[in-house]
Amino acid sequence: MSDKPVALSWKEQLDLFKSRGMIVHKGDIDKLKNISYYRLKEFARPLSTVKKYQNHTEISYDGIEFKEVLSRYYQDKNLRI
Repeated sequence: MSDKPVALSWKEQLDLFKSRGMIVHKGDIDKLKNISYYRLKEFARPLSTVKKYQNHTEISYDGIEFKEVLSRYYQDKNLRI
């Protein structure tokens, strides 16, 4: 058997943001499908709090709204155009 991690569904990806404290709304899953979790995660990083422990890293998006991350993404996209 392989020990490779299984890819998360769109809902699970959005739930991961939510479990880390991000404020998400019902329609946000459609944006996540079009942009991708990993791309948005990079735009959320400057807004997050990162705590490093001995064996793992804990990322917290407490109080950050998904739409704030989207705003940062679209601002960057528009600057690149």
